[in-house]
Amino acid sequence: MIQAAGTIPVFLLAIPAGVLSDILDRRKLLMIIQLMLASVSGTLMLLSYTGALTVSSLEVLTFVGGVGAALVGPTWQSIVTELVPRQDLKNAVALNSLGFNIARSIGPAAGGLLLAAGAAVSARLLVAFAFPPHVFAHEAHPAAPPATAVAVDEAPFWKENEAAMIKMMDDMAIKPTGDIDRDFVAMMAPHHQGAIDMAISELRYGKNEQLRRIAQEIIVDQLQEIAAMKLAIGEPATGSAPAPTQQQPASAAVEHHYSGMHMDMLPEIKN
Repeated sequence: MIQAAGTIPVFLLAIPAGVLSDILDRRKLLMIIQLMLASVSGTLMLLSYTGALTVSSLEVLTFVGGVGAALVGPTWQSIVTELVPRQDLKNAVALNSLGFNIARSIGPAAGGLLLAAGAAVSARLLVAFAFPPHVFAHEAHPAAPPATAVAVDEAPFWKENEAAMIKMMDDMAIKPTGDIDRDFVAMMAPHHQGAIDMAISELRYGKNEQLRRIAQEIIVDQLQEIAAMKLAIGEPATGSAPAPTQQQPASAAVEHHYSGMHMDMLPEIKN
């Protein structure tokens, strides 16, 4: 029964434990599990020391310990990637496996020696105090920061988008002229231009081909709407083509669409 109480939770919770390690904060989950296992060992130590340990209480505590063991396995294995840099991941996984194997070989032997020496309570005491250091270690060790190269690659993209947003908001802050239609165009044109600038940034730095096509369509549509609004209030539909991107195929497509914009737009306006 004792063996079943310890192994049944592992059998029942293997899949749910993996799911929990994916959807919850692994560091906090691991600390909670370690504290739970420390409490189980501490309770066993106290019951053994006072002579109040019964078969029922041993089965219950073994079952709770089995639950902790079932939860700690997937969480411990998956958190390795958060604790070490990517370049050290292979060595970390190897050391993690080595630590488990050493514990499985030396732990039972050491426990048997302690039991033979009549120090069962001392063995439980050692186990109870073995868990808290893991808790403090995970709390003190910050998650591995993202690779510097990724942050550097994204910096120009974010800088351009931030500049586009600031310019758009500044240009939209107009003073009323008394002409609602002209004020509407004066606010909407910078709004559309902001979308164009951000779409150009996506074409320059983005890799997703579907998003790049959408960005091209945004540029063409927004330019057409700006020109249409200006024509509607009697202003000439003049403007410059979008700034060239670093990726030539996308740039050529944008310029091709833009060059045919006025020809496609005028019939729609007349209708």
